[in-house]
Amino acid sequence: LSSIRRINGSLRITNTTHLGEFHYFPNLEEVGILESSSGHRPAIEVTRNEELTSLILPSLRNVFAVNTSTVIIIKENPQLGMKKAEAERYYEAAHGREYVVLEFEDTTTFIDDVLRYKMLLLAALFFIVLILICIAVGLVVTRKKTKHRLVLPQPPYILGKKSRLVLESLVKEILINDPLVWRWNDRELVWGYQIQDAAHADVNVLVMNNETFLNAHMLPLGA
Repeated sequence: LSSIRRINGSLRITNTTHLGEFHYFPNLEEVGILESSSGHRPAIEVTRNEELTSLILPSLRNVFAVNTSTVIIIKENPQLGMKKAEAERYYEAAHGREYVVLEFEDTTTFIDDVLRYKMLLLAALFFIVLILICIAVGLVVTRKKTKHRLVLPQPPYILGKKSRLVLESLVKEILINDPLVWRWNDRELVWGYQIQDAAHADVNVLVMNNETFLNAHMLPLGA
C-alpha cells in the first residue's frame, strides 16, 4: 500500500472497529472517479469508524469525482482527531471547502498555530525590530544635536545690538578701573611684606606714585 500513488476509483473506509491510526497510504497523491456509471459516490468516504483516531494522507494533492458536488466525506468518526493544517490539505485537494464534508476533533495546539503562521510572525518581529532601531538612531541623533547646542558656536561671533552694548560697557569699566586698584582681598598680597623686605620699598614707591588714584578708588586699607 505504501507504493500506491493514484487510485482510479474511490477510497472507502466505513463501519470499522479497532482501526486506530490509519497511515497506510503515505504516498497516495490522487483519488478520482471518472466513470459516470459510478453514481453519486464521493471519491473519498470515511464514515462510522468508531475507533478511528487519525487519518494520515500526507501526499494527497488531487481528489475529484463526476456526477457529485461532494468529493470528500469524512464524518461520524467519534474519535477522529485532526489538526487544522491537515484539514486544509483535504480542502485544497478537493479544490474548495464546498466540495468537502469534514467532521473532526480539533487537536491543534498553540505551537502548531505559531508554526503555521511563522513567516507572518517573523515578518512582524522584523518590523518591530526595525522600528526600535529607527527610534534608537533618532534618539542618538537628537542627543548629539542637543549637546552641540549647549556649547558656544565657532568664531567669529556675531553679537546682537544689546549684547554688544553690554560687552562694551564691561570693557570700558575694566579700562577705567586700573589694575592697580587694590581691593580688600588684595590687601594681604600688598602689605604682607615686612618693612625690611627689599620689595616693600618698591611697594611704597608704587603707592606714592599712584596716591591720588588710590585715594579716589581703593577701599580703605586700614578698615
